[in-house]
Amino acid sequence: MPAADAATMFLIVRLIDAINDPIVGTFIDKHTTRFGKYRGYLLYMGIPLAIMAILCFHVPNFSQMGKLIYAYVTYVGLSVIYTTV
Repeated sequence: MPAADAATMFLIVRLIDAINDPIVGTFIDKHTTRFGKYRGYLLYMGIPLAIMAILCFHVPNFSQMGKLIYAYVTYVGLSVIYTTV
């Protein structure tokens, strides 16, 4: 992946993260799981976080545009799940 594409991806994902963080934080503050305020999110989101981390670093045999789209999807997914943990 060219450096310009990677830099643009990091910028866009951080902008999405800046919007997503307050939304997820507000949701978590207003809800309590049966394990407590935050422990449930740590327990339930640990496995999806591990799966997304593996997928984020696994590079399938796609075209250059396919790899870029795959990188966006997996990195945004990783960022969103990481926010909940």
